[in-house]
Amino acid sequence: MKIKTFFSLIVMALAATNVAAEANDTTLIVNNRKIVIAMDSAETKVSVYDTLDNKLTKAYESTFVDGQQVERIYVGSPFIPKKGNRKFKATLPTFFIGMNGLTEGFANNSHSNLQTRNNSSWEVGITPIVLTGTLTKDGRFGITGGVQWSLAYNHMQNGYIMKANNVEHFAEYPTKKNYMRYQSVRVPLIVDFQTGKKNIFYTGLGISVEWRENLSHKYKYNVDDGFMTVRNTQRVNHWGMNLEYHIGYDCLQLYARAALTPLYKLNDGTKAYPFAVGLGITL
Repeated sequence: MKIKTFFSLIVMALAATNVAAEANDTTLIVNNRKIVIAMDSAETKVSVYDTLDNKLTKAYESTFVDGQQVERIYVGSPFIPKKGNRKFKATLPTFFIGMNGLTEGFANNSHSNLQTRNNSSWEVGITPIVLTGTLTKDGRFGITGGVQWSLAYNHMQNGYIMKANNVEHFAEYPTKKNYMRYQSVRVPLIVDFQTGKKNIFYTGLGISVEWRENLSHKYKYNVDDGFMTVRNTQRVNHWGMNLEYHIGYDCLQLYARAALTPLYKLNDGTKAYPFAVGLGITL
């Protein structure tokens, strides 16, 4: 009987100690959440429990110690960047230059009726406006769009000229600086895949819509007293659509573009489709 009384006194003493330790705790019920504020002589802590008395995981905590606020950030905090996430980067080149040729159809290498010299034809351009949008949370897939301006020179075979959208054989005099020139304002929209963080590798496929203007043919021919310069304005299909592809690493890229609609149409029905392959630099 004395032993039972002794153990009862010990249990009562422990319970009294626990009550004393929790005497300064304050409990609030807010939106089905139990908020427990624990206070002692040194600091104040706040804990949150659900309706089943399960303690909620801490994402952010403020502890007040001797009048100074101490902040603790936990792994689940929204202020800590999530591992694996990356920022999607724009891939349209700031400057680009390449070969710009003409063929008689989409994915068609023939250009005999056009009498062009594609290996001597070229283009140069800039991208003053670039926009991006991320498609996936990891930043690997996204859309790149923008506005581009380009100037193209399409050289013709010696002895042939363009006159009123008709290719003519000019055999009477030898020609010099025989080329067509036009400007384009292009709006590409490309779906890109990217990998890497600092130096990214990327590849993308898309389409572009463009406005073509000022298609003219300029040539010089040799006469007895020197060279005669002639410039002829040609009819052009102002609106065009292209298939776009590029692949690159860091600031350098290779690009390819093929027109889905013709640049112009000759009087005999032959259509001229531009294509381009070149190098771009992104700043």
